[in-house]
Amino acid sequence: MTAALVNGTRMFSNSGATAYSASKAGQVAMTKLLAVELGPRGIRLNVVCPGAIDTEIDDNTRAANEDVKIPVEFPQGEIPLTQGTPGSAQQVAELVTFLASDAAGHLSGTEVWVDGAQSLLQG
Repeated sequence: MTAALVNGTRMFSNSGATAYSASKAGQVAMTKLLAVELGPRGIRLNVVCPGAIDTEIDDNTRAANEDVKIPVEFPQGEIPLTQGTPGSAQQVAELVTFLASDAAGHLSGTEVWVDGAQSLLQG
């Protein structure tokens, strides 16, 4: 199982993040191909794509592309399912637990977005 954030898989709103987005798209493609290649061995692979999740990431990272001057229009609106409240790490963990369980025994080679429909918003 791999993780690829919604930005770079279904949303493309960070100017200067071409390499980041390409790496996330690569994770999705790799997972799909490995699901086909490893399926005959009973190995399932899926990609978890989290949106806004309440973590300490902002405390531990800083933007490296603040000097990029490419104009960008960011999507407007909130997270539809929760009226703007980010998801929790617990919700992501519960999704991963489900994907690893027998209940998801026939699910392989797909992206699963855990973002409260945030990535479906149009700017």
